[in-house]
Amino acid sequence: MFSALSRVQNDPARLKHYFLKGYSLFLSLIIPIIMGCALFADDIILVFLGPKWREAADIFRLLAPTILAFAFINPFYWLVLASGRAGRNLRIAWW
Repeated sequence: MFSALSRVQNDPARLKHYFLKGYSLFLSLIIPIIMGCALFADDIILVFLGPKWREAADIFRLLAPTILAFAFINPFYWLVLASGRAGRNLRIAWW
C-alpha cells in the first residue's frame, strides 16, 4: 500500500482514491478477523496455546477493541509517510 501511495503522492485526487480503496479493503479484512477473535477467543486459545492457557481467553477477548482501534488509526500512518510528511507524523506521535 505504501508504494502505491508514494507513486501518486503528487496527484491529490488519485492519492485520495487509492487511500480510500486500500483503507476500505484493509478494514473489510481486519474487522471480521477481530470480531472472530472476540467471539471465538476460547477456541482460538485452546487450539493455539492449549488447555493450560484457557484463562488467557478473557484477556484475549478484552484486547479485541484495542486491536480494532489500532486498525482504524494505523492506515493514516501510510498516508502521512507516503505523502512525504514524516516530520508531521513525528509531531502527531508526540501528542
